[in-house]
Amino acid sequence: MRRYLLAAAAILATATTAAAQTVMPPVLSFTGGVMRYTLGDTRDGAIVAIRLASPIVPLGRNHWLIEPGGSYGWYRTADGDLRHVFIPEVQLQLQAGPRGLQPYIGGGGGLAFTHVDSTTTTKLTASAAAGLRIMLGSWGIAGEARFRSLHLFDKGSRELTVSVFRQLE
Repeated sequence: MRRYLLAAAAILATATTAAAQTVMPPVLSFTGGVMRYTLGDTRDGAIVAIRLASPIVPLGRNHWLIEPGGSYGWYRTADGDLRHVFIPEVQLQLQAGPRGLQPYIGGGGGLAFTHVDSTTTTKLTASAAAGLRIMLGSWGIAGEARFRSLHLFDKGSRELTVSVFRQLE
């Protein structure tokens, strides 16, 4: 009987350790790309971001992620003046696929801060994203399209970005 209890305990310990190892570690990404917006005409600006995607284990091991991050963009107004925007936000993402190739979709929101002369304007923003993460060991690359309801422009902005990321272990 003692032998069976020890064997059951060893199997349970192995299964628990294996389950714990299958949880994806957080992913830190450095992102850059183009921000297309409309102010009279359709124009292109630039955007860079740093984001941290981390699994929400109770919602399904590696399928649901929470991704806080901050983006910094610059664009030109209809007058040709250069403007800057800082966007801290949080997204909830759902990813699928095997570990090496992970398509995902997400939605979230945050704030957009613009500084013009000595005035800072704050606006709420919502975003939706679709992308693909490709794992290359503990490093990886990703491509993403992010659509944002940023009320600085005549219409919402669209971002096409590429990321380099690393899993934090």
